[in-house]
Amino acid sequence: MILDGIGDVYSSSGDFQKAVNYHKQSRILFSQAGEITLESLSIGTIVSIYRNFIGDYQQALIYIEEALALHRKAGDREQEASAFNQKGDIYIRQGNYQLALDAYNQALEIERLITKNPKAEARTLGNIALLYNFLGDNNLSISNYNQALNIYRKLNDKKQQARIFNYIGGVSQSNGKLDEAIESYNQALQLFNKEDYTSEIAIRWGLAKTYRDKNDYSKAFEAANRALELSEQYQNYFQETASIEIIGSIYLIKGDYKNALDNYTKAIKNYRKSGLLKKEAEILNTISIAYSSQKQYQQAIDILNEELKIRRFFKDIQGEADALYSIAKNQRKLKNLETALTNIDSAITIVQNIRSNVQNPDLRTSYFATVQNYYKFKINLLMELHKKDPSKGYNAQAIETSEASRARGLVELLTEARANIRKGANPELLAEEKRLQDLINAKEKLRFEIINSEKIRNPVLKANADKLQTEIDELLNQQKQLETKIRQSNPKYANLKYPQPLKLAQIQQQLDKDSLLLQYSLGEERSFLWVVSPTSLDTYELPKKSEIEKASINLFV
Repeated sequence: MILDGIGDVYSSSGDFQKAVNYHKQSRILFSQAGEITLESLSIGTIVSIYRNFIGDYQQALIYIEEALALHRKAGDREQEASAFNQKGDIYIRQGNYQLALDAYNQALEIERLITKNPKAEARTLGNIALLYNFLGDNNLSISNYNQALNIYRKLNDKKQQARIFNYIGGVSQSNGKLDEAIESYNQALQLFNKEDYTSEIAIRWGLAKTYRDKNDYSKAFEAANRALELSEQYQNYFQETASIEIIGSIYLIKGDYKNALDNYTKAIKNYRKSGLLKKEAEILNTISIAYSSQKQYQQAIDILNEELKIRRFFKDIQGEADALYSIAKNQRKLKNLETALTNIDSAITIVQNIRSNVQNPDLRTSYFATVQNYYKFKINLLMELHKKDPSKGYNAQAIETSEASRARGLVELLTEARANIRKGANPELLAEEKRLQDLINAKEKLRFEIINSEKIRNPVLKANADKLQTEIDELLNQQKQLETKIRQSNPKYANLKYPQPLKLAQIQQQLDKDSLLLQYSLGEERSFLWVVSPTSLDTYELPKKSEIEKASINLFV
């Protein structure tokens, strides 16, 4: 008990590695004394520290397995089910969704057939519903939520019923089923405890966003303003700011840019006071959209540069790339083409070094489309520059960009198809590659959870976020060194995992004397054809993608 107490002191001071070491010593002593219950409590603390503070999910899973063995030995099936739920939560954090589902189903089987604990069963069903939501399977998500809802109805637990209806509303809204979402949110409003203002605010937010998406602005404002009134009444600073932000979003979609900017300006001041950097960056991005929509492109660029500083400060590399892309788009509108090219090059350099770990199929498709938009934009920009000055070789850069886009597309397709590209690669290097990536993902997830929430105001947690960043930087250096080893030991695997697109001269070297390569790039604004011979490159501007597709259909009908 004393060792656990010392561990708790170290946790309070932010020295989580020392804390976990003391809890491990305590666990050993409890094990030697045959104190199974106390040993399992120590293990639970160890799991929590690895999962929530150190960011080593693999170690957390090892100790959960030990906890499961203890619970089985003690015949404590309720704690066994709870451990399976914890296991599922960690697998979700890792992105191992099938393993998470297996763990949740094991918990569910115990809760249904052995302990017959309906509350625990409903909680696990909620976890499964959330998992299916991550995977983009909205029907299975709602089905599991409805099973949980039926249990809470039998238990006459109105608070949990309201919570589930709120979740169903969110899933329906994200799936575009707006009327169903509104019905669920209204059901939630009827059930929640009238003194639970926090829940009412969350439900009103959902209603406001759904009515906004339906373009029913009067009802959207009604719901958002009610949320604002409640948050002001109960002096909840964060919820007040979020309500103002939602009101701003309604004005923005409505096209009332003045009122949108007024509300976003209020919200951003509040987020700055709270130190919520990610929220500040997000609102700056939205403000830039309001300026750009009014053709005030320089104002948009100024705001985006503020966003860029923040993204770089807290090392949000995908956010940094998106901000650079937005800056480039606005610079193009101002005809600053070469400056726009510099910024889109920087954005592409960033995304070339990012490998998508998104598991949700819809989100993965969206992410892939975003990355491809970067390449399409750069191609258009280069061809615009080529038109202005054909002597500078911008058309050669354009076909090379098209090759880079195709190479990145191949990586994403192989990821999507779960293709086995590892055959023949050194298994030890692959294992180390996976270990490093898992640690980077886990520590980055934890760091973002701190810096993107009110946790950042806690000095201990803020210090932990800084420490996590230092650890991430070191892991990234190790990852780069490992990539070099992989390239040297298995060029075939490296070429698929880290493809190097061909330059124009390399493409021409591949062609026979009497051969031509025709390469197309179809775009939303216009399309391009490059005709490559061993000694020349000719380029042609073609109609936009939709017109070409229409003509192709007519040709074969």
